[in-house]
Amino acid sequence: MNGFITESVSKISDGIINTIKLILFYALTSLLIVPIEHYFQRPGILIYIFLLLATAGFELQRTIMARTSEPRRAWHGMAAGLFFGR
Repeated sequence: MNGFITESVSKISDGIINTIKLILFYALTSLLIVPIEHYFQRPGILIYIFLLLATAGFELQRTIMARTSEPRRAWHGMAAGLFFGR
């Protein structure tokens, strides 16, 4: 029973931590649009979008690397989806 509880707590905490990270990344990318547009107007937004696409491509490339562990590859896949979706 002790192993079941330990494993369950580990799975729940890993899920919650990753969810919080993704929410924070989403909030950060959403909130950065306003100051970038205010200071740099449209060219700044265009550069910001290209940076997000480059980051998403990098994260997607990290998901197909066979040397990394499955949880890390899953995290990179979720981050790539978040950045591509922005």
